[in-house]
Amino acid sequence: MGSAKTLFTVFAIIVATPLLFVIIAGCTLLFLSLRSSGAGLYETNWGVTVPCGLTELYSADGTGGIQGDGCRYLALEYAGGEDLDATLTSGANPALISGFEDVAGELGVPVEYRPDFGADCMCRTVTDPDDARSKLYIVWDGRTLYLAEWIM
Repeated sequence: MGSAKTLFTVFAIIVATPLLFVIIAGCTLLFLSLRSSGAGLYETNWGVTVPCGLTELYSADGTGGIQGDGCRYLALEYAGGEDLDATLTSGANPALISGFEDVAGELGVPVEYRPDFGADCMCRTVTDPDDARSKLYIVWDGRTLYLAEWIM
């Protein structure tokens, strides 16, 4: 009888170990996928926390390949009541406007989903410390939050 218990225990361990590994790996991948999508993507890539639950007005994604290089664009309805973990300054400088328009142009973003840089807006450029060519451009016009990123 002891031999049958031992055999059953060994069999259970052999079957359960790979199954447990698959469950742990699956949960980890799901967590990383959710964290690296939507608003969580900007925290992962740039350290900028964008409030969850904002209404998406427009998005375009030109990233390709496994590393996600390329450009991405997002316009969100944002009244400013929620915390945006980014310090914005008044007005847009020419370098920000140029970089922002490069991303929007590359993705063919329609004019109605682009900010009016002539109006009063709050802006910031975040540069990747590992590659100065990679940038996130943030623009807020009081109603809409625009995020344009170029990852090299």
